[in-house]
Amino acid sequence: MSFKERQEQVDKIVSQYGGYWDPAYIVMQMYEETTEIGRIIARVYGDKPAKEGEELKDLGGELSDALYAILCLANREEIDLDEEWEKKLVERTERDKDRFKKKDQTSKP
Repeated sequence: MSFKERQEQVDKIVSQYGGYWDPAYIVMQMYEETTEIGRIIARVYGDKPAKEGEELKDLGGELSDALYAILCLANREEIDLDEEWEKKLVERTERDKDRFKKKDQTSKP
């Protein structure tokens, strides 16, 4: 499914409730979701394990929440994420092609 299709899905949902929030509020939602993602990662991979009885949220769910907020902001600002994604991939594959050491393609894992 393309970003355009996902953006249309989000727009159908949001339009039922009066439209998009102010961009600053959407960014705060993105921040909140990113913080929840960070908490999960810190508890799973960091030095501070979860407290006894503390239930961690689902990482996939939190990533989806963050993506939903991103799609909302893109829609509000009329940004075509398919177009922006393609530009970013060109940047990553062309501009950065010699920036990082590449994995040896002849060796087997």
